[in-house]
Amino acid sequence: MTVAGVDIGQRRDFTAVVTLDAQGIVRGAQRLRLGQRWESIVAGITNLVRDVDVVAVDATGVGAPVAEALAGRYREPWCLWASPPARSGT
Repeated sequence: MTVAGVDIGQRRDFTAVVTLDAQGIVRGAQRLRLGQRWESIVAGITNLVRDVDVVAVDATGVGAPVAEALAGRYREPWCLWASPPARSGT
């Protein structure tokens, strides 16, 4: 099983994606360009994790909108939330 960890940056911080293999060995580390729109960040992450089994997204702070967008595009990412998002109808 391969795992990717994603930390969403803001204006002065890079968005970073690190992939690990089943033994926990780093198989890739990428950072996305600064100054990208959320849509470009989501597309870049989606491209980097297309062959990954599990995606862990730091959805605290500025990462929440990207994590929500990834949840709609990728297999069920595991997200770290500062507080769980409100669910409609519950």
